[in-house]
Amino acid sequence: MLIFLGASASAPLGITTMPGFINFLDKTIGKYQIYNDIKSSFGRDLDLEILMAELEDLSKPQDEFIDSISI
Repeated sequence: MLIFLGASASAPLGITTMPGFINFLDKTIGKYQIYNDIKSSFGRDLDLEILMAELEDLSKPQDEFIDSISI
Protein backbone atom coordinates (compact mmCIF):
# COMPACT_ATOMS: atom_id res chain seq x y z
CA MET A 1 0.00 0.00 0.00
CA LEU A 2 1.27 3.43 -0.88
CA ILE A 3 -0.02 6.50 0.90
CA PHE A 4 0.50 9.78 -0.88
CA LEU A 5 -0.01 12.99 1.05
CA GLY A 6 0.05 16.37 -0.57
CA ALA A 7 1.85 19.36 0.85
CA SER A 8 -1.24 20.49 2.73
CA ALA A 9 -0.97 17.43 4.97
CA SER A 10 1.79 19.20 6.90
CA ALA A 11 -0.28 22.36 7.46
CA PRO A 12 -1.75 21.13 10.79
CA LEU A 13 1.84 20.76 12.04
CA GLY A 14 2.45 24.46 11.48
CA ILE A 15 4.27 24.17 8.17
CA THR A 16 2.89 26.78 5.85
CA THR A 17 1.09 25.96 2.62
CA MET A 18 2.30 27.33 -0.71
CA PRO A 19 -0.08 30.33 -0.66
CA GLY A 20 1.04 31.05 2.90
CA PHE A 21 4.68 30.89 1.90
CA ILE A 22 4.09 33.21 -1.05
CA ASN A 23 2.35 35.63 1.32
CA PHE A 24 5.39 35.42 3.60
CA LEU A 25 7.70 36.21 0.68
CA ASP A 26 5.45 39.07 -0.37
CA LYS A 27 5.72 40.57 3.12
CA THR A 28 9.45 40.03 3.56
CA ILE A 29 10.94 40.64 0.11
CA GLY A 30 7.98 42.08 -1.77
CA LYS A 31 9.56 45.52 -1.61
CA TYR A 32 12.26 44.43 -4.06
CA GLN A 33 11.41 45.11 -7.68
CA ILE A 34 13.33 42.07 -8.94
CA TYR A 35 11.13 39.77 -6.85
CA ASN A 36 7.97 41.42 -8.14
CA ASP A 37 9.18 41.35 -11.74
CA ILE A 38 9.97 37.64 -11.57
CA LYS A 39 6.77 36.83 -9.70
CA SER A 40 4.62 38.75 -12.18
CA SER A 41 6.27 36.96 -15.11
CA PHE A 42 4.66 33.73 -13.87
CA GLY A 43 1.16 35.17 -13.92
CA ARG A 44 -1.23 32.88 -12.10
CA ASP A 45 1.05 29.83 -12.53
CA LEU A 46 3.64 30.73 -9.91
CA ASP A 47 6.01 27.83 -9.31
CA LEU A 48 7.92 28.57 -6.13
CA GLU A 49 10.80 26.22 -6.96
CA ILE A 50 11.43 28.02 -10.24
CA LEU A 51 11.13 31.40 -8.51
CA MET A 52 13.69 30.38 -5.87
CA ALA A 53 16.05 29.02 -8.55
CA GLU A 54 15.77 32.31 -10.46
CA LEU A 55 16.54 34.35 -7.35
CA GLU A 56 19.47 32.08 -6.49
CA ASP A 57 20.90 32.42 -10.01
CA LEU A 58 20.52 36.21 -9.89
CA SER A 59 22.45 36.35 -6.62
CA LYS A 60 25.52 34.74 -8.24
CA PRO A 61 28.47 36.69 -9.62
CA GLN A 62 28.04 37.55 -13.30
CA ASP A 63 30.36 34.82 -14.64
CA GLU A 64 28.65 32.11 -12.57
CA PHE A 65 25.23 33.44 -13.61
CA ILE A 66 26.13 33.22 -17.29
CA ASP A 67 27.40 29.66 -16.77
CA SER A 68 24.17 28.68 -14.99
CA ILE A 69 21.94 29.88 -17.84
CA SER A 70 24.15 28.61 -20.67
CA ILE A 71 23.01 25.53 -22.53
